[in-house]
Amino acid sequence: MKITTRQLAFNALLAALCAVLGLVSTIDLKIMKITLQSFPVILAGLLFGPLSGFLVGTVGTFISQALGPYGLMYTTIIWMIPYMVGGFVVGLLAKKKKYHNTKTEIAVIIAIAKVLILILNTLGMLLDASIWGYKSYAFAAIGPRCISCIVEIVIFSIVMMPILKACRRFVSNSHHTN
Repeated sequence: MKITTRQLAFNALLAALCAVLGLVSTIDLKIMKITLQSFPVILAGLLFGPLSGFLVGTVGTFISQALGPYGLMYTTIIWMIPYMVGGFVVGLLAKKKKYHNTKTEIAVIIAIAKVLILILNTLGMLLDASIWGYKSYAFAAIGPRCISCIVEIVIFSIVMMPILKACRRFVSNSHHTN
């Protein structure tokens, strides 16, 4: 698939949004973080496919990790993988219908992505704790984390379709206006 300049620029905007949301939309409750960081990653996968979802997840989370409180460490990749894989899977699922998914299909894709990110983040918490030698609260926080995941699925599913339609119009619009 040929990537247009407009798609490349839009992916860059989504990666930047992912980074910003990872830094400013995060509510840190110590045992869990609530963030909207995955929204632009999911949007990229729905718009352009698995490669874009993967790249937006990679670049966006790398930047937010680099600029975040812990900076870059050898465990940074652990926190990037859930978004990289989530964006890739969203793109694969959206591509099956040639990116013309129904509202229900998009909600299911969002749910799959959010649950996958939750599982991979939980495994990341356990791995990070074993590497750094601290006690992990990954399983103690699983109830609240699942509730947060469900809330995000509902919110993302409600707002995704109109945002997706607007983004598709913008990306496919070949007219340049001043």
